[in-house]
Amino acid sequence: MPKISVDDFNALMAEEIPWAIEAGMNLESIGAGKAVMRLPYDDNMLRPGGTVSGPTMMALADTTMYAVVLSAIGIVKMAVTTSFNINFLHRPT
Repeated sequence: MPKISVDDFNALMAEEIPWAIEAGMNLESIGAGKAVMRLPYDDNMLRPGGTVSGPTMMALADTTMYAVVLSAIGIVKMAVTTSFNINFLHRPT
């Protein structure tokens, strides 16, 4: 059982990280140690070459992991990322 609901997390995003809401991020589901978040596609997310930019993917992944952490510990606004790394090995389809 998660320690935060979808509605509570989306409200927290609106209050604490409004840029995520403005970008269109929305938590769809949350469970103990798991979350599904969506970010609707926008042409502004593309980098040269026509692929979704790394910063867009990192922002979505980091915000989703914030939801996962809060699913385990409850609402702790200052739970922050201390290290985050993605290796982009090839262009996504």
